[in-house]
Formats: sequence, structure tokens, C-alpha cells
Amino acid sequence: MYALPSPSRTELLAELTAQATALSQIPNIEQLSVVHPPLEPLALPFSASLTALALFGWHLGGKTAPTALDSTLLSCDCCGRRLGLWSFTASPGRSLDVRAEHRAFCAYLATDVEGRPAWQARLQTASGKRQAGEENAQVRKLRRSEVLGKVRGMLGE
Repeated sequence: MYALPSPSRTELLAELTAQATALSQIPNIEQLSVVHPPLEPLALPFSASLTALALFGWHLGGKTAPTALDSTLLSCDCCGRRLGLWSFTASPGRSLDVRAEHRAFCAYLATDVEGRPAWQARLQTASGKRQAGEENAQVRKLRRSEVLGKVRGMLGE
């Protein structure tokens, strides 16, 4: 399974800023109804909708050479999902759910050893509540305790 990298807070905020800036260039993007989980306040000068789109890995267009159609598409590089914005703007009652629109196997939805989805770990890093290296230390600690538990179980302790 693909896992998202764990950038530092500074790197992640720069990435989110670049993504949100690109998304803000989409005409009428602010009128789009975006559903997202509650977000911690981040030091980004964007609306909660643009921040959520960036945090969940949605970006403008695709990986190929940009076309006129790309200005009306959102895509995720992890699961390959592409969304036509016209399907959300043409239907007045339809909202874009930043979490539900990903495919089930997407790395943004995959959980870490603590049971947190990757998007939530990114949010905690971006808000300053978690350092990138801290997660790696916790993973090593959990793996060590899991191994010791299995060995003790085999020995009948």
C-alpha cells in the first residue's frame, strides 16, 4: 500500500499553500459547496474549502500536459480519481465531499498504526500538533511492542 510522505510542518504548509493557490485560480471555486471534516485553524490565507481540498490532495487538472478541460477538473495523484467540477456546479443541491470522493484504496484515507487517516496526520502536522519525525518514532515503538507481544505469546508467557 502506498503511504503519503511525512514532510516537516514548513514543507507541508508550503505544499498546501501552492495547491490552494492553484485551486483559487479556478473560476467560481468559492461558490462550490464543499463538505469536509472539521479542520484545525491553519496559518493559511485561504477559505476552509480551499484548505480542505488541498489537505485531501485535490489539485487542478491531471499529470499530463494541461488542456482547456483541465481547468474544470480536480484530480488526486494517489488514487487517480478525477472529478469534473461541472457535475457539482450544474446540480444546485450537490456538494463535493473531499473525503468521500476519493477511491477506497487512496493513501489519503489509509490509516496509520494509530488508526488515524493520513489526511488527519497531515492536518496535525500542519497545525503544529505533531512533528513529522514523532510519528516515525511512535511507529517503531508500536512495532517493537507488537513483536515482543507475539514472542511472549509463542513462549506462553
